[in-house]
Amino acid sequence: MSDLPNRVNALRRPRLLLQAARHGLNDYCRDRTLRRLLRESAAPAPRRAVSILLLAESTLETARIEGDAAYSPARHVETLIALIAEARLLASETARNAARNTGADPRPRAALRAAAGTAVRPPARAAAGRIT
Repeated sequence: MSDLPNRVNALRRPRLLLQAARHGLNDYCRDRTLRRLLRESAAPAPRRAVSILLLAESTLETARIEGDAAYSPARHVETLIALIAEARLLASETARNAARNTGADPRPRAALRAAAGTAVRPPARAAAGRIT
């Protein structure tokens, strides 16, 4: 199961589907969406949710490619939204656990400075054209 992030990153889907999913991420409500998509009473842990959503998404992708009359683009987009959000949650959880195991503080440096009572300097201006 440790290869879940690799499996999510390896997905190749049409640009329009992914753009629609990215736009829907802002409105993602974990409990509501996962209960509806997975038909469970409570939202599962991120690792389990990602594995179930990968299976559901591959079924939808097969139906899309085959031109199945029961294929629902809305359901496919909703599944992709949940998959992307859960993969991000899993990645942050994994990073937090790794930081905890190494003894590092998982909080950003600015939060550490604020907690220590030192002034937080604004970030240096980035070079033009670079995303920071």
